[in-house]
Amino acid sequence: FFSVWLAFQSEAMSDEMVKIVGEVLVRHAEDDALEPCSTRDVLKGKVVGVYFSAHWCPPCRAFTPVLVTFYKKMKEKGQEFEIIFVSSDSNQEAFTEYYKSMPWLAVPFDDLRKKKLHGQFGTQGIPHFALMEPDGTLITNSARGFVNNDPNGVEFPWRNKEAPSTPGGGLRGYLPVLYFFVFCYVFWSSRGSSASKDASDGS
Repeated sequence: FFSVWLAFQSEAMSDEMVKIVGEVLVRHAEDDALEPCSTRDVLKGKVVGVYFSAHWCPPCRAFTPVLVTFYKKMKEKGQEFEIIFVSSDSNQEAFTEYYKSMPWLAVPFDDLRKKKLHGQFGTQGIPHFALMEPDGTLITNSARGFVNNDPNGVEFPWRNKEAPSTPGGGLRGYLPVLYFFVFCYVFWSSRGSSASKDASDGS
């Protein structure tokens, strides 16, 4: 009876995960091809990380190799752990090229679930990394900071831990610099236009 109950619980957890990320994901196959895989089969009983990222984002490209190293360490330790890449790339080619650097699963590039996942995890910038229990319950929405602060995963998966601050805040950390350059561009453009107008009036 106990084994039947465990099997039932495991299936129930898998069903909850399917509701969140969908029934089919993709993974690497031979010759750099992608192959579909069943969410139930590949995520059953595992802590799941959801990684929102894009090749065009400099903080993402800096964090991805850090996350790859962390992922491999957890696998070597025998942790029941998997990651799903949710791309914000602008086209299929960019997604495919960037995904080559990742050893985990992904939501297909043209899948409408990506928008739903962004909303569900409240992403306000990338890179964003969240962790879920096997039943889909959120462990932390600040897993990127935990990976940076605990690169060996000593306290993984950081249940009931206070979220660390992540320097830079992802792409949002670049916004003040961007605003400054936009301001300077507008200011000097207007100065140049005024100077040209004055010179024209003087002639």
